[in-house]
Amino acid sequence: MPKVNSTPRTEVTTGPIPHHRPDPSSSRSENTSSHASFGSTPSSALAPPIPSNSTPITVAGALTGNALKPDNGGTIGRPTQVTANFFPLKTLPTSKIFHYDVGITPEIPPQKARTIWGTLSKEADFANDHSRTVFDGRCNAFSISELISISEARTFKIDLMDGRGARPGANVFTVKIAFVAVIDVHELQLFLDRRGPFTSNCATAIQALNIAATHKSFSNMANLGRSVYSPSGAVDLGGGIEKWDGVFQSIRPGQRECFINIDTTATAFVNSGNAAEVIFRTLGTEKRQPCGSYEILKLERTLKGCVFTIDRGSSQKRYKITRLSEKGADRTMFDLVNNEGRTSTVSVEEYFAQQYDRRLRYPSLPCLGAKGSKTTIYFPAELCFIVPGQHHKKKLNEDQVAKMITCTAIKPHLREEKIRKSLRLLDFDNNTYLKAFGIQISSQMAIVPARVLSAPSIEFYDGRERPNMGSWQVRGRHLKGARLKSWAILCFEREDRSPRAVIMNFTRRLAGILSNAGMVVGSSQPPIIYAQPHGDIGREIESVKRLAEREFRRPLQLLMVLFPNKSAMYPVVKTYCETSRSGLMTQCATTKNVSRCNDQYCRMISLKINTKLGGIVSTLGSSSIPFISRMSTLVIGADVSHPSAGEDRGKPSIASVVASIDDMAAKFVGRVIVQDSRMEVIRNLQSLIKEIIKTYKHVTGHHPKRILFYRDGVSEGQFESILNTEVKSIKQACMEFGNDYMPPLTFVIVKKRHHARFFPGRGESDRSGNCVPGTVVDTVITHPTEFAFYLQSHSGIQGTSRSTLYHVLLDENKFTSDSLQQLTFNLCHVYCRCPRSLSIVPAVQYAHLLAYRGRYYLDNGAVPVDNGQGQCVEPNPTPFGEIKVSEKIMNQMFFI
Repeated sequence: MPKVNSTPRTEVTTGPIPHHRPDPSSSRSENTSSHASFGSTPSSALAPPIPSNSTPITVAGALTGNALKPDNGGTIGRPTQVTANFFPLKTLPTSKIFHYDVGITPEIPPQKARTIWGTLSKEADFANDHSRTVFDGRCNAFSISELISISEARTFKIDLMDGRGARPGANVFTVKIAFVAVIDVHELQLFLDRRGPFTSNCATAIQALNIAATHKSFSNMANLGRSVYSPSGAVDLGGGIEKWDGVFQSIRPGQRECFINIDTTATAFVNSGNAAEVIFRTLGTEKRQPCGSYEILKLERTLKGCVFTIDRGSSQKRYKITRLSEKGADRTMFDLVNNEGRTSTVSVEEYFAQQYDRRLRYPSLPCLGAKGSKTTIYFPAELCFIVPGQHHKKKLNEDQVAKMITCTAIKPHLREEKIRKSLRLLDFDNNTYLKAFGIQISSQMAIVPARVLSAPSIEFYDGRERPNMGSWQVRGRHLKGARLKSWAILCFEREDRSPRAVIMNFTRRLAGILSNAGMVVGSSQPPIIYAQPHGDIGREIESVKRLAEREFRRPLQLLMVLFPNKSAMYPVVKTYCETSRSGLMTQCATTKNVSRCNDQYCRMISLKINTKLGGIVSTLGSSSIPFISRMSTLVIGADVSHPSAGEDRGKPSIASVVASIDDMAAKFVGRVIVQDSRMEVIRNLQSLIKEIIKTYKHVTGHHPKRILFYRDGVSEGQFESILNTEVKSIKQACMEFGNDYMPPLTFVIVKKRHHARFFPGRGESDRSGNCVPGTVVDTVITHPTEFAFYLQSHSGIQGTSRSTLYHVLLDENKFTSDSLQQLTFNLCHVYCRCPRSLSIVPAVQYAHLLAYRGRYYLDNGAVPVDNGQGQCVEPNPTPFGEIKVSEKIMNQMFFI
């Protein structure tokens, strides 16, 4: 954080301008949208309020276009109460709030922008009381007093004379402020009471409340998104990374009042301090010998992009690491021109010894490279200091992820206590900005009415099982057993480490379990081939395929592949078997599990094998899913998987759509496509839905008469875009089967990435201390007017369980709260991979799995791409289009 001179130089110019409003299409307006914490706020709603002479909106929710509540909430289920991490706002501002657009040039990060704003807001010529004005660090400022008149804009010159040795003028910034609108918070209160519409004024009011609540903490602490972080209690994750705890906060509209949603968070930061010590922690050892190329890459992966300072006198100029030198400071050479104009070649070590009389202790360590005026400039690591509070944006390795999970997965009662303690860090009672705006926040969490829905019975071939706390036993026969007439084992492990006798024992036991489950197994001793992990995998697969087909005299149905551990070969094997012409169904396992196999392990594998080969493990009775069983219904799940943190920016996203192809929502088919990087809207949804409806018709003999669509991965600010694109694409796909074919559609957003946490009352929890499966919340803290509810459908295993938020964008099937909540909960019990209820509907989970599989195909370079003319072409560096899975398995559940 730059230090600001206590008496900065400020220049002010004023002048009349036309009424100014930010362009909604500009990047600045996009930043604005990220700060409006409202479940269905479209981007247009974040523009300035509708002019007073516009036609008023008289229907609540009309501005968003999302489905409205069909009733006052559900009634079925056992009534209970839960504590929610929502703290009521006891008072809202009573005075009008003035909204201003702020532009700072040159562009700078939000944290530095807040420093400039803090300097500006303390100027007597600008504001009488700086606590009456708040700023989001980007482009929005709100004040409860008028800063400038409507007809003028003001321009300020701010010079942060911070004494860091920067070049003259480097810290001079131009700040332009223009009036946008006057916000009447009373409109928001009318909306909360369901006595008025949700206007753009309401959205901007919520945005102003959010910025007022977070201005103090965001100005004083490291922040990411809506969370602030503190180094207090940091936990070392290894590899130069540490975990910081944080606090998330967001204003949310509820039933008749607003709440601030507060939750604990954690994320990874780069170790700060002396750069040499950070290097040692990153490498896991004190390095006195020159680093190898692998070690340099490892260091760059962690440190590249980090800001550091130099220990050389009073200068505190900051630099950003662009690379590390390939050699140590003693062997990194450059040309030095002396005062007489003579050039000599010296090492970085020699230069610092001559110029600053600094003798290096670790001359073999690589230097930190930063961008210079003409070339990269290097500094000895031990003379550099990594600035604290720098977020580690890259993907954590497996060990770091495991440590992060261990220290963040805390029991519900401990998380509840931690959230309460976080109020001390936020210190709302002594927040001068909140007091100036007239906002009071309760220190008590909301007690929310909830209901516990009854679990459905699970039907097998020879009976039913009633779930107990979200789980049940699979003892007898599956509902429908498949036939396994031809299978083989391919083992990527040395025979002396995984003997043939051990594998044969496993196959006999597995064959027995499969037979008991109702499958027809032709042989309990399939051929076994040992393969070289570093050989030609395709050749090894084709070899075992030919061997099995000769032995069984029929095509190979299942290839079991055994790996020594969680092998990097897994994606390669899946890619080859599922996208090549062979079209092999595979089931993978580790040799460790095979060697110590037991009946329970074999039963879990049998669930997947039977499903992959066309069988059905279990289903729900028709009375549990009347919406589906009484009329042919297409249940669809969709998801878009984006490149993970640290991956190439241009790396494509993967979109997947999975749909049921029977009248009991037990069998599914999937389609997967590659599309533009980080594009959330599924670009080719119309053709995917058309193909899925064709497949449904081919299997069942009729078209679906209605559609239930669960869509995952959509943020609140994208609801309007999804309504205008994906819903339209589904309708257009249906019309391709005839203008009179228009099955009613219910489109539901499925959200797991939220910060609502529910804590059960005494005696109301499961064994993990979480809410019991079937707990649903649809009042008090949910959307004031729109059809939305939280459902916790699974039993807790580790840490605090997260419920799923279901938000209905369109409902042409006229669900009631009870009917949709119970149907969704019941569907969570038909996941074929395990006898437990899921936290989300299986259709969405299958879409997750298929999207991950598509990522494997893309990463392993075996993605045939449709060129739009029905031809399959070779993949290119950025392939876009449908991924062609082998026709032999494309309509089976190969992705589970």
